[in-house]
Formats: sequence, C-alpha cells, structure tokens
Amino acid sequence: METTINTKVSVIHFGLASYYAFGTYWFLCKLEPPKELLSILEKAGFAQLNPFKFLTFWDMLIQSIYFSLAFLNDVVGSSTISRRKQSRLQRIRDFFFSSIVFTCAAIVTICFWGLYAVDRNLIFPESLDTWFPSWVNHNIHTAPLFGVLLEMWLVPHSYPKRSKGLIAVCSFGASYLGFLLYTTWASGMWTYPVLEKLTMWWRVSFLACAYAGVCFFYICGEYLNQFIWEKDELLDQEKQC
Repeated sequence: METTINTKVSVIHFGLASYYAFGTYWFLCKLEPPKELLSILEKAGFAQLNPFKFLTFWDMLIQSIYFSLAFLNDVVGSSTISRRKQSRLQRIRDFFFSSIVFTCAAIVTICFWGLYAVDRNLIFPESLDTWFPSWVNHNIHTAPLFGVLLEMWLVPHSYPKRSKGLIAVCSFGASYLGFLLYTTWASGMWTYPVLEKLTMWWRVSFLACAYAGVCFFYICGEYLNQFIWEKDELLDQEKQC
C-alpha cells in the first residue's frame, strides 16, 4: 500500500529537524558554564563538559540528521511499504531509522529519566538548574523518544532482517562504548557520575545491561512498527498476488 507524503508530515519533519538543529547549536555555542560551576561538577564526578563525550549529544546529531533526511525524502523520495516502489533515499531513511535513530532515542530518554528518578545527582545534579535551560534539557532528553514515536505512528518504515539491524545497532553501541572507555582512560574520570560511584563489578554489570538494552529497544521498535503497519503490509502482499 503506497502512502502519499502529505504536507502535515513534511511540516513535522521540517519542524523537528529545525528544533534539534537549534538545540544542537545552542548546546555547542551558547552554553558556557561559569568556572565556579565547573569546579562543583568536577567534585560531583563529572568529567570535562565536552559535549562529544555524551551519548545525549550523539543522539542530538542523529535526530537532526534523520529528520533532515526525512524531509528531503518527502520532497524527492517516496514513502511506501511496497519495497519494489521504494526510492533509494527511502531505503536509506528506513534503515537509519530502524537501526540507529529509534534505539538511540529510546536509550537516551529512558536511561536519563530513569536515573533522574532514582537520584538526579547520578546524571543531572541540581547545580545545573541555574545554568542549563529547561527547554534545552527537554530538547535533548525528552523530545527524542516522543519524536520517534510520532514518526513511527505517521510514517511507514521497512525494517531490515533482524540480524542485519542488530549488527548495525550493536556496531553503533560498540563504537560509543569504545569511545567512552577511551575518554575515561585519557581523562582519568568517567563521563557519567553513576559510573564513577559504582564498584568495578557493578560498573561492568551496568554497561552490560545498557548494551543489552540496545538490542531490546531495537526489537521493541521492530514489533511496534509491525503492530502499527501490519494491515497495510497485508494489503500490499494481497495486491502483489
């Protein structure tokens, strides 16, 4: 079943791309913590506030790129469940969304607010409230999951074979984990206070659970996409017969 690209979806894609791009710009260029705050954060267990150390910032870039790509696909590509009718741009969009975008957004939002609920000092201490705007916090920690859920509800995506998708998302997870370990070795301090406070055994367990969560959220996205668009897929198969 072919799904026509409507103006509302294009407006949403453009709006989200702009929203994430502006948040990324603000995060990089406008947020300059005062020296006294930096000393407080270092005592709390934060490494240097280099944005590229944080998965959150990786996710901001990913969301900005994805929704820009989705808008471009709205203009010159296709949006159909039938694989025979999909443009190359749509196939790239769908693979990127299924393997990286959805999973990364889910991990960032759920892990951040989960740790925040347990003890906010593990992830976002109160000392940041006077400097870090609330809208930026929600831009990078709340909006990603709601954005990808809205995207999945409005736009059909063709998921790859599970093995292929899992290889892609696990490779992404391994890349960030390797980068995290390297920055910890180089700076002598863990990027996240929660890792600084854990013993070695619990630290390994935490990272292992987070890595398993990558696979879990990928499969959740696959099943959710199938649940939403299953009827349209069946209709498309009937047309091909």
